[in-house]
Amino acid sequence: MSSCVALDHEGVPAMHVSDSKEMRFAANHGGSMPWTTALRKLSWVALVCAVQATAPAYAQAPAQPSVASTAASPAPDAMSPNGGAYYGPLRNGLMHGQGRLLWRNGDVYEGGFVDGLWSGHGVLRMANGTYYEGQFVDGDFSGQGQLQYADGDVYKGAFSQGEAHGQGRLTRAGGSIVIGTFEKGEPAGDVTVIAPDGQRYEGHMRHWDLTGPGRMVDADGTVVEGVFSGFTIEGKGHVTYADGRQYRGDLVYSTPHGHGVMLFSNGDEYKGMFEHGLMHGAGVMRWAVAQADGRRVTRGQWQEGELLDAQGRVHGQETDAAPDTPAQWQANVDTVLYNQNTLLAKAYAALQPPTPGQTNLYALLVAGDGGQEVFRREVQYVAQLLAERFGAQGRILSLINSRTGVSTTPLATQESLSRSLHALARVMDPERDVLLLFLTSHGSADHQLSLQMKGIQLRNLPAKTLGAMLKDSGIRNKIVVVSACYSGGFIPELADSRTLVVTAARADRTSFGCADENDFTYFGRALFKESMAQTQALTAAFAQAQSLVKQWELDMADAGDADNTADGGAALARRLTMQLRQSEPQISGTPAFREWIDQQWLQWQRPLAQSEQ
Repeated sequence: MSSCVALDHEGVPAMHVSDSKEMRFAANHGGSMPWTTALRKLSWVALVCAVQATAPAYAQAPAQPSVASTAASPAPDAMSPNGGAYYGPLRNGLMHGQGRLLWRNGDVYEGGFVDGLWSGHGVLRMANGTYYEGQFVDGDFSGQGQLQYADGDVYKGAFSQGEAHGQGRLTRAGGSIVIGTFEKGEPAGDVTVIAPDGQRYEGHMRHWDLTGPGRMVDADGTVVEGVFSGFTIEGKGHVTYADGRQYRGDLVYSTPHGHGVMLFSNGDEYKGMFEHGLMHGAGVMRWAVAQADGRRVTRGQWQEGELLDAQGRVHGQETDAAPDTPAQWQANVDTVLYNQNTLLAKAYAALQPPTPGQTNLYALLVAGDGGQEVFRREVQYVAQLLAERFGAQGRILSLINSRTGVSTTPLATQESLSRSLHALARVMDPERDVLLLFLTSHGSADHQLSLQMKGIQLRNLPAKTLGAMLKDSGIRNKIVVVSACYSGGFIPELADSRTLVVTAARADRTSFGCADENDFTYFGRALFKESMAQTQALTAAFAQAQSLVKQWELDMADAGDADNTADGGAALARRLTMQLRQSEPQISGTPAFREWIDQQWLQWQRPLAQSEQ
């Protein structure tokens, strides 16, 4: 017998189901007897030992050993065709009672047998280091037991039909602990999750996701309460900080964002708008102690936790924040929006026509969330890369939401995206040329891309809306790259026989690296900076990027540095995301279209030496 252990993306043994095999053994008294053994899935995520029948169904028992050899190595009571040795009682040719089963590869089972199946209390030791001790029923782990994997993970608790099922405790090799209810090998129901540094989550968990009402306690004592989805809270919630502050209101990625109320430990109370955990926008502060001028209430505009004066300044310093008065603030917004038609018209007029007789590459690059500059930097790098390395100079449009460049680059909005697709369709050969659409931003669990610009209320971009825009444009050949959390959810709305869709994450996974100070997200860096720096087909570049992202995420978890996660939520959520789940970039397209795109991609590429001159 040999053990078959496969690891899934989380480093946990993955489930395989092995059919029961009926084999015949020769009893040591010389007679051939049937011996049925059901070696099914052995563990909850599931270790399988499949019998390897490499010898004839009937094997002669070994010759009777001499007295001397018996003393040194007792003869087995039965032998399997592939050399497995059984020591113990037989009944009607089947293992029955307390016995010991050894295989050539070093696997050992000791314990009870009933009619040829492991039953009652038993111990299974595998040569790869996996160890189980506990109850068996009909050849499966069933009842109370403890399973220790070769990688150091340990589950102790209830099993049913070979899987963790019931109350149990999973201790990961890295130090994380999950205590609570398990179903079919996964946490399902009320659990407590404890990180190595003492951070903990108490609430509901299913399919390794924190989902439903829960309570998260950070290592410094900060408590976040609300309804979790995908390891974070997006909606109403309550945060109690270690310094005594309390917040109730809107949360995004478990952080105050939107409208809420903050009660400070000294009795001050702020009610108004928040962004990324700070007072930002219109708000009212009620002071517990009257200010120097006698005021007990202050109304005004706030920026990153600071009150602005009438000139829109913080402590006398110039700021890019909107002025205090609504009229001035609206005037600035109107100026930005008024310039959009001019900026778009200028960009469209600069588009170059296709080169006749060739398949040309056109690109539309979108930086969606203006709250973090990483998206702008990523789009600007990709624009330069496509122009210099892939010959797309003069065939690139960029739409960018950012704190800088609003006077020179069109904003990324639903309207500008739709108009730009139609502008490209008018210039390019929609039947022959290829459009590369790259979108980088924050993404939500309901598969919408964030389109945000300070001081302007923009609509986000749902996957269904983007799919309709692309179809309406009439552009046939498309490469769509979506770099955002949950971006895999865009695939069903965008996929067709002439579209290659590449995403930074699965539909139910977050992506990483979109901190404001970064030049790239993890996926953007892996795909565009690292993989496309080499001469290779696009699908090969994706495969390399996928591998790089996986390794970087594991490195970040090993280092305990989760500051660059895309979700921006509480520390425990970030840590668990890295330990239990990875983003898993996705690619979707028909084999024929992938092959055609790879051919075009190689033709567009210029040699590295030429592109770097």
